[in-house]
Amino acid sequence: MRTVQLIVNNFFNTLLMVELELKDDIKPETLVQLERGMQETFQQLTALGDLEVVTEVPFATGSLVAYPHQLVQEESPGKTAETTARVLGPAA
Repeated sequence: MRTVQLIVNNFFNTLLMVELELKDDIKPETLVQLERGMQETFQQLTALGDLEVVTEVPFATGSLVAYPHQLVQEESPGKTAETTARVLGPAA
């Protein structure tokens, strides 16, 4: 799992370089969406990499891994992140 994290983190570094180059040409909302997606992906991979026990759950295309996931929330004072159980797989 750590190998997957390394590969994806290397891709994120490349994506950040592209983001810096295009920052003035992309809508701010699009940059926020990109950053949020990157943060969520990083958190999901970290949660998977930190699993000590793997619990599989059935899915239409085969078994998936259940894992705790920290939800990415927009920054706002007084809000705390909510933790839920998610299943790695296509978004519903």
